[in-house]
Amino acid sequence: MFEPDKKNKEGIKEVRKKEVEKKLMFSHRITPHRGHEIWKFDIKNKKLSKCEFTKKSKEINWSDAVLNSYKSKNKRVIKEDNCIYFNSLNRKNAIKILKRDYHIIIKK
Repeated sequence: MFEPDKKNKEGIKEVRKKEVEKKLMFSHRITPHRGHEIWKFDIKNKKLSKCEFTKKSKEINWSDAVLNSYKSKNKRVIKEDNCIYFNSLNRKNAIKILKRDYHIIIKK
């Protein structure tokens, strides 16, 4: 006869959770169009300004000079917390993009 009060201990398995490793990952890349600039909008201060880039050393390797590949186009943006980054032609266009994409209204 079947008794529902008793549980079968043979089918029970012990399950332990593993800790998830957190790694820094590549978030995204912004490639501005010709003549455009990268802008940042600080959400806390509500301030729109142009981005600042990191400066690279001017040392050139011999192999890079021979292959004519010493002109670096990969500039790095100095990222700040609570900022939105996007590309735009000028300040007027940047305000339009903020309004259209992020629903943020800024006075000119």
